[in-house]
Amino acid sequence: MANTDWEDLAAFGLDGRHYLLIADTGDNGGLRRTLQLHVIEEPATLEDTTLRPAWSVAFRWPDGARDCEAAFVDADAGKVLLISKKRHPPELFELPLRAPAGTTVVARRLGTLAGVPRADAQSLRDRPRAARLVGQVTAADLSPDGRSLAVLSYRDVLFYPRQPGEPWAQVVAREPRIRPLPALLPQAEALAWSASGSGLYVSGEFRPAPLFYLDPAGE
Repeated sequence: MANTDWEDLAAFGLDGRHYLLIADTGDNGGLRRTLQLHVIEEPATLEDTTLRPAWSVAFRWPDGARDCEAAFVDADAGKVLLISKKRHPPELFELPLRAPAGTTVVARRLGTLAGVPRADAQSLRDRPRAARLVGQVTAADLSPDGRSLAVLSYRDVLFYPRQPGEPWAQVVAREPRIRPLPALLPQAEALAWSASGSGLYVSGEFRPAPLFYLDPAGE
């Protein structure tokens, strides 16, 4: 499997097995006509291991190219959810978790995310390049119990609570609870719930990349 622009990872369980989804969905230039999702069975160790996809899904957007760095899996519904990066408000799309080999599926737009902060007018005047990054979504992850969607931007983590079986369009249409990121975390682009669901790990793209643990209940 080729790495055109791998972005988010999502861990999920299906039929008693543990999988990782790789979202090959980055598109900074808005040039890609098709994109890919790759699913591999999670290995017990990476030592002397060659990984091959259990399956892949090729897809395209319904109405033109988008950059996308955030993906999560609703395994119970058999869906992959994607959040666009640069559009305001960010858009939520869904795809089937599996699709027939050799086909290209079209992502379905479900709605937009409410409550994503944006830079104020003064910030846009004083620091236009940095201000434009505020509110861009760079990662997402669903808690192990499926009750909380965490969405990462360059400045904040947003929490969208979910009732069992609630439609995702309805979930993200509500105002989220927002936790600012530590000031020492540059270019935040990685987010994952702990295995217990008690907290989140957040990191960035620069080297060295500091790793922070975030308690969702903390103030």
